[in-house]
Amino acid sequence: ELLNYLGEVASFHDGEIISLELNRNSASHLKIHTWSVKLVDRKLDWKSAKHAIVNFKLEQILDLQLGGFSIQTVIGGLMIERVLPSSERKNFISADDQNSKDFELAMEPCYGMDGRIRCKAISISFEKKIPPDSIYAKLT
Repeated sequence: ELLNYLGEVASFHDGEIISLELNRNSASHLKIHTWSVKLVDRKLDWKSAKHAIVNFKLEQILDLQLGGFSIQTVIGGLMIERVLPSSERKNFISADDQNSKDFELAMEPCYGMDGRIRCKAISISFEKKIPPDSIYAKLT
């Protein structure tokens, strides 16, 4: 649905982290403001379009490494991949789970928070809107 709405794969380049809620006994949530871009003239001027607040629902966080924070908290990009359990965790999981893959969500640094979060499952939902405190709310 997000791909259909934006009309392109979201790279989250310059995406604004709205919030990160960590819970040990229930799902955690990472909310990021992202948008598509469109060419507005022959001078190669680009303009943001189709804004969305994307919610990553993170189930059973296994590990995380986070750094930085700022008033705006912008990331350079975001990538999600399937990875085998880390070597540190192998001693704490059953033999059946040794080959099951975790999800790793990596946020590239730009200005503010960056890092990675490993979890057992990720689901994505989104709202079609600009956060009221975003610099982009003032530009539209």
